[in-house]
Amino acid sequence: MTSLLTGGRLISGLQDQKQKTDRTLGVCRTITAAFSHSWHRRRELKKKQVGSGLPQHSLIADCATRWGSKQAMIERILEQAQAIRQVLADERRSGISLTWQDTDVLQAINAALKPVSAFTDILSGENCVSGSSVLPILKLCSEDILAASDDDVPLTKAIKAGIMGKLEAKYKNDDVRNLLRKSTFLDARYRGRYETDDASLAEIKT
Repeated sequence: MTSLLTGGRLISGLQDQKQKTDRTLGVCRTITAAFSHSWHRRRELKKKQVGSGLPQHSLIADCATRWGSKQAMIERILEQAQAIRQVLADERRSGISLTWQDTDVLQAINAALKPVSAFTDILSGENCVSGSSVLPILKLCSEDILAASDDDVPLTKAIKAGIMGKLEAKYKNDDVRNLLRKSTFLDARYRGRYETDDASLAEIKT
């Protein structure tokens, strides 16, 4: 059974806001590459981390074939933003900078992606059947994890809505939905709790 929250579904939701996020994600990749290719910058980063009381973590590069890497890259940039700015400020000729506007966009993206990133690894595993968990997780996402919050900025709300829309479209087909209902009903953890009104139960039993 295909995983519910694959990295592709999350990123496709992000791509709906491509115009607003492309530049900032490009800045992240530029910064990550700049530190990865320079031992001097990495050494200076460690000094600034110690001076600022930050964890001595390396920056993370995203990878198109590694699920969750984009969110991990963003989260690490946000964690180390203070130290990164200090290092780059000492290298004015580099032309690389992490602005406060970039940080605001990254925080909005991370707020949308982080709550669902854990499900990606859990439901994308090859050693367990996860089909029966699709409907429960879909319901959890729509009512809680990907539901718009009063604290969400417009960009976060738009990304959440984009991800949720992709997920709902993926499982909209009647045949697929019926198969998921049966899988969920047969799982002792969920039996009788998801899409099991009288009509659905009659359809499942047949």
